[in-house]
Amino acid sequence: MASFRAAYLLRDGSETLLTGSEHAALSDDALRTEAYTEALRAGLIDADGWPALTEEAFRASLVIGLWTE
Repeated sequence: MASFRAAYLLRDGSETLLTGSEHAALSDDALRTEAYTEALRAGLIDADGWPALTEEAFRASLVIGLWTE
């Protein structure tokens, strides 16, 4: 198993990885930016909310930590 520092969403008991191992050395702010960009690209953030997240809910659900594949 490989582990690396990553940004992911933790929501309703499920985790969604937003950054890869290639981003592990980025600062927390840069990881947040990369995760936000990926969430927008994937359609996970929407100003109207459900089923997508609002930006506020995204920020509250974002975790930076160790990810194990």
